[in-house]
Amino acid sequence: MMKKLLLLTMLVVMSLPVFPATLTGARYKETAAKINAAAAKMPSMTCDFTQTKHLAMLREKMVSKGKMYYRKPDKLRWEYVSPYKYTFILNGAKVSVANNKRNDVIDTRNNKLFKEIARIMMSTVTGRALSDTGDFTIAINETAPTWDVTLVPKRKNIKQMFSKIILKFRRTDCQVQQIELYEKNGDRTEIKLQNIKTPSPVNDALFSISYPAPYRRTPGIQSEPGRTAAGHRLPLWLRNGHAEGRSDRSSPHASGQQCHIRQHHQRIRCFGH
Repeated sequence: MMKKLLLLTMLVVMSLPVFPATLTGARYKETAAKINAAAAKMPSMTCDFTQTKHLAMLREKMVSKGKMYYRKPDKLRWEYVSPYKYTFILNGAKVSVANNKRNDVIDTRNNKLFKEIARIMMSTVTGRALSDTGDFTIAINETAPTWDVTLVPKRKNIKQMFSKIILKFRRTDCQVQQIELYEKNGDRTEIKLQNIKTPSPVNDALFSISYPAPYRRTPGIQSEPGRTAAGHRLPLWLRNGHAEGRSDRSSPHASGQQCHIRQHHQRIRCFGH
């Protein structure tokens, strides 16, 4: 009888949901220090990624894939290869946003929006975001395989882009495995990093930025959704959906779709196939 009660108790305990433990005090400081130390020591990294966009108004998921390259301290290449080709390159203070039709080059010293975008992308991919205590309220939850770090923006300009960001770090080596970006409208972007190699040899040519002819916007014409007021296209992290804008009708996601375009942080949303 006692053995049966013990077995029943064990089964009940095992069936209970396991909630992640929120770290506090010394445990929080120790874990944050480990993650920050790993990020500071990482000289370079390459990986594949799968990005899944969940739109609040649709059940359908939008999936894209690509490759990422990083070299310390300030070089990042985020390259989409499927179902379309699109590249975001950060090299020092310069940003290049390009597809097969157009290449925009932005100096982040003169563009506050892109300066924030570049900083957030770099800090989340490398794991340095835990040191940005002036920008985020930070919480760390402990699960079996990962440390889940929740970043809640403090500053208004970041709040306009995201309601929160969740980073999942592998506990064995403090390496970022997954990035989740939550927007106020209920949309969510999930980015899973795969085949991570660090340190990894990275060719300097991958971060090369070519300078196109200056973009000229006719006075009095409003910027397109998905672009800044100067006509620069925003990275896909900050757009609702995968469309490249009205001028890119050949995009696999734009072809045959009905697009609902709205001015909201200069972004674009596309509905359906």
